[in-house]
Amino acid sequence: MKQHEEEILKKEKVVSCLHSALIDDVFTSIMHMEITKQIWDELNERYVGDERVRSIKLLTLEYTSKLSHLVNQMRLYGEVVHDHKVVKKMRINLLVKFEAKVVAIEDSCNLKKLIIFEMVSKLQAHEQRFSMRMDDITEGAFQARHKGKQAGQKNQKKHNYKEKSV
Repeated sequence: MKQHEEEILKKEKVVSCLHSALIDDVFTSIMHMEITKQIWDELNERYVGDERVRSIKLLTLEYTSKLSHLVNQMRLYGEVVHDHKVVKKMRINLLVKFEAKVVAIEDSCNLKKLIIFEMVSKLQAHEQRFSMRMDDITEGAFQARHKGKQAGQKNQKKHNYKEKSV
């Protein structure tokens, strides 16, 4: 009987710890849950996401890691690399589907003060919203462009030309 009471008390402590660690908005959305597993599953779904969201986060981390490493190496070798110049290069080299987002960023942000991390975060949020709408993710915001064009874009133009001429 005492062991059962201790187990119940432990569960209540875990729920209390989870509740106290959350910001108010998140807390209010899970406060009705009393089972630790339910709370954990809700938080896991909210912050980790499904497979698509995780794959986008991994791509972003990989891109950000490579970009940060490159910029840091340049700085170690004495090159003065300003964040706004890196952000400018990022804006120029993004895929066409990000053009509207780039314009919105340019209009709403001070580009001289925009740091690399903020730009990546804005693009990541856009990519996540975009991927939620699309069933098939074939391109990411952080894929390299070859000679100024996407890999599939050249064939698509040829294909469209053939359809028009037939």
